[in-house]
Amino acid sequence: MIWCVRRHVAARYGEVAMPLGHFRCITTAGAFLLSCSHLTTLNAQNSAEKITVSSPAFKDGQPIPEEYTAYGKGQSIPLSWSNLPSGTRSVAVIMDDPDARTPRPFVHWVIYNIPADTKSLDPALPTKPTLDSPHGARQGSTSTGAIGYFGPKPPKGGPHHYHIKVFALDQQLKLDAGADEPQLTKAMEGHILGQGELVGTVQKQ
Repeated sequence: MIWCVRRHVAARYGEVAMPLGHFRCITTAGAFLLSCSHLTTLNAQNSAEKITVSSPAFKDGQPIPEEYTAYGKGQSIPLSWSNLPSGTRSVAVIMDDPDARTPRPFVHWVIYNIPADTKSLDPALPTKPTLDSPHGARQGSTSTGAIGYFGPKPPKGGPHHYHIKVFALDQQLKLDAGADEPQLTKAMEGHILGQGELVGTVQKQ
């Protein structure tokens, strides 16, 4: 039997910002500490190859320009990737904010079934379930409940870190447009060939 007790609890309106929760797990075989995130299952696939992820808009670890935030135009971030593993059949992207004060990171973007020969996403993608370009790519719902990209909008305070994760998958997912992050995460289990990440920051003064 396992009891997991969340060590950080907080909440606020809008983006939820809480440091990645740590859980204290106790088993009948003994006690131990386990650090985990909402993508633990995905991260456990240690055989996944490393994908290089970048954006012409900002460098890794640097501020995201205002036009890609909800304080500006709110248009989606231009994104590029390389080093997809052999056998890749589709690509998926999840963008979230683990600094948000919610039990799970606030999800800003979910897009999947991107064709394997796609190497980048243009800026300002339309917020519709199925895209014409990349052809057939499907967008899921964010933590707001809406489909498509939702720009960062942290409250005043310290910087929030936005993790843009790219996954190379060995198949097209049998997942309808509009799926949320937990649904996509579950669908990807056992199908991840490679993954990479780009992190950008936004701070409201």
